[in-house]
Amino acid sequence: MTNGKVRHIVVCGGEGQYAGWPANGGLWAWGDELLVGFALGRHKEQPGHTRDAASMRDTLARSLDGGETWAIEPGPAAANVEPTHGRADSDTPCPGTIDFTAPGFALAFRGATFFLSDDRGRHWQGPWRFPDVDGQRIQARTDYLVEGPRSLLAMLTVTKQNGREGRVGAFRTADGGRTWTRVSWVGPEPEGFSIMPATVRLSPTRLLTVLRCRTAGEHRWLAHEVTEPVCCSTTPTTRSAKRRRTAISPPPCLRPID
Repeated sequence: MTNGKVRHIVVCGGEGQYAGWPANGGLWAWGDELLVGFALGRHKEQPGHTRDAASMRDTLARSLDGGETWAIEPGPAAANVEPTHGRADSDTPCPGTIDFTAPGFALAFRGATFFLSDDRGRHWQGPWRFPDVDGQRIQARTDYLVEGPRSLLAMLTVTKQNGREGRVGAFRTADGGRTWTRVSWVGPEPEGFSIMPATVRLSPTRLLTVLRCRTAGEHRWLAHEVTEPVCCSTTPTTRSAKRRRTAISPPPCLRPID
């Protein structure tokens, strides 16, 4: 934004390219330095997502001037994966050696695995395997809140009891990522799906999470859940929704500075 006017800046794109799903890949900011995760590959005309799935690569875009200019970098996942489809073939536990409160800290979830960085995403440690949840698969989007040097709360999408997409749970680590505990579910298990969380802290004990929801009848809306994970509450205290038939994804949530 310049002089109160919004400008459109192309971060990545070109003839025959497909760049998609930054909502799943992660967004980090350190002053004017911005980092965005997304999937980059070749365009392919077909029903649904018009991309050549075999060509997609985990990718990062970095800006050092508040979004004016961008440079493209490899993403944390070295394998041929999209941000939500991280391979789950790593059984290596996270050693828990990174300080979550370090100035350059970043965490990136890729499917059932996660990566950690202490230099603003220039180098990544991992992949570390996130444990299964009662036999349900993790389909994570990067959405987390740092609570302390070794403590972090993550809102993660997992499959439902029937194995289909999906619902969101709040998970906490208190030992630097070595082990994780499910604190609560964010809302009840849906008929369709409730996925792609975007979370902001309202107070020391209250969080606001926005979810992308869809019923089996293809009604689509954004739901707003106010939860109290510090108290292990499993029931949202507030829920509001606007239904529509267009595809929508939650934007990043920010708390304005008074």
